[in-house]
Amino acid sequence: MVDMLNHNKTISDIIFQLRKEKNLTYAELEGLTGVGKPVLQKLEKGSTKRPEFKTVKAITSAFPEAYQELIECYITIENRTEVLYEVLQDVLSSEKPSLVPHQTTLILFCSRKIAA
Repeated sequence: MVDMLNHNKTISDIIFQLRKEKNLTYAELEGLTGVGKPVLQKLEKGSTKRPEFKTVKAITSAFPEAYQELIECYITIENRTEVLYEVLQDVLSSEKPSLVPHQTTLILFCSRKIAA
C-alpha cells in the first residue's frame, strides 16, 4: 500500500501496477515467475511484509524494467546482512552495471542502520 505521507511505493504497489499494466492474471504471473499464486496475492495485498529475496528476484524476471525499483524497495525493508550481501551479488552480476554504485551505497547504508 502507498505510504501517503512519504509517497513511497512499496513492493506491493509496484507489483500491482506492473501486473495491471501488462494485463496479467495471478496465474499468468505465476507461470512467468514460478512464484505461487497465493504468495503473489499475499505480496500484492501487502500481507507479506518482508518477502524472501528469491521471490522478489523471480518477480524481476517477469518485469526486468522494474528491477531497480523492486530491488530498492526490497533493501529498505531487509535488515539481514547475509541477505543484503546476496542482493549485492545479484546486482553485481546483473546486466545493469550502472545500478552497482547506487545499489552498493543503499546496501551499505542499510547495513549501517542495522549495526547502529
